Amino acid sequence: TVAPTPTPSPTPFEGVVITEKSYRSENVDIKVEKISEKNVTFYVADIKIKNMSYIKTGDYRNDNNQLVRRSVVKTARQHDAIVAINTDYYTYRDSGNIIRNGKVIINDGWGDVLCIFADGRMEVYNGFDYTAYELVEMGVIDSFTFGPILIRDGALIEENLRGNSLKEVKHPRTGIGYYSPGHYLFVTVDGRKEE
Repeated sequence: TVAPTPTPSPTPFEGVVITEKSYRSENVDIKVEKISEKNVTFYVADIKIKNMSYIKTGDYRNDNNQLVRRSVVKTARQHDAIVAINTDYYTYRDSGNIIRNGKVIINDGWGDVLCIFADGRMEVYNGFDYTAYELVEMGVIDSFTFGPILIRDGALIEENLRGNSLKEVKHPRTGIGYYSPGHYLFVTVDGRKEE
């Protein structure tokens, strides 16, 4: 008798390579690293996207158009995300210049606004610089209300750290960095757990 040949495990999509710490396809390349320092664990994701249609943002509104808080894991599963981060101020304040997947959700200037453009660029503006509709006309596909800006043009903005109570409160935090169009760095920390 001949022993049966084991069937190889299928990959979910042709040309996709997935490991515990990475995801690579023709249009997306992601590497995730877990780092523990000073009793805090955080995750760093280096993300390269060739086709910007692969960036999608989940919405925290239910069928009645009410804001609903959900865990990052639940939202990621709902949208089949490869990488997911916690939300911006939009979930906590029903204000800001909020654009999701090219559609204006809220047009109410507030806070700093991180904008991702259709060509992969990322820019940061004050919430009162442009309306959400002007941002869409400029080519913004997604925007996030946040603050404060910590680094601009490679330099730490010291005045944004002084007197800022957010740095003292332990909550989930996310930092987003920009290298070049389609190349981003996400850093997330739970903030409440010591591991």
